[in-house]
Amino acid sequence: MKVVGLLLPLALALAAQVASAPLSSQNGPALPIVQPRAVTLAPINTTGPTEGWTDGVSHEDSIYQEWPIDEDGLTYIRWCYEFADMDTQASRWFVDGAITMWGRALGQAGRHNGHRLLFKQVAKGCRYKDPNTGREEWDDNVEHDTLVISDTPMHGSHPHGTMGYLGIEYSGEPGRHHINFNHRSLNQDQVYLIAHEIGRYCAYYVLSYPS
Repeated sequence: MKVVGLLLPLALALAAQVASAPLSSQNGPALPIVQPRAVTLAPINTTGPTEGWTDGVSHEDSIYQEWPIDEDGLTYIRWCYEFADMDTQASRWFVDGAITMWGRALGQAGRHNGHRLLFKQVAKGCRYKDPNTGREEWDDNVEHDTLVISDTPMHGSHPHGTMGYLGIEYSGEPGRHHINFNHRSLNQDQVYLIAHEIGRYCAYYVLSYPS
């Protein structure tokens, strides 16, 4: 089964409902399973990954592709912090909390729940500063399509990121998928803002389970 046109509205609806559910703590009561509802989509954009716009995967000129499926039939959202020193307890409150919100809302990946989405941290930092040159370098052990999560004051008070999966045909450059935020500007009950960005990033295909 190949799901195209209906999956994006479903993903965005799920993101909206996950974002509306507060997370008191990672060990709190399980959130209710959400049900998709109708949403209004922004105009189609095919010129680039403009933040805040949507694009149908099935569109002839779309820059987005189907999410890669591993040999086990699941789609892993591989992620890491931009730099290892961003992986702090304060930042984890928001990142781990947001991933937990999605896990509670969707349930375990598999045919029984109708989705194949899993998150996997592959390194503490995707980039590092070369001690000899002082230049920022990409870790060769990290795949180029890995989601980069950057937590720094330079990102201001509004979390933002790319949307959907950008294939190598669009750009083979490392770090083309990213979510940026500044935990210092957020209250602890605003985990849903990061969950919303994760929902936008995972907007295509990950909520389908091929037959």
